[in-house]
Amino acid sequence: MLEFYDFTVYGLLAAYFATQFFPRGNRFITIIASYSVFLIGYSQIS
Repeated sequence: MLEFYDFTVYGLLAAYFATQFFPRGNRFITIIASYSVFLIGYSQIS
């Protein structure tokens, strides 16, 4: 249950993480990169 809470919080804050951890050249690419990290992490527990 706690793992799914972490993924929910990350999904809600993905737009913030995109601007903080990825290059700011193209906003669309930073959002895709942020959600890609989310997808990779989520696929590891499923």
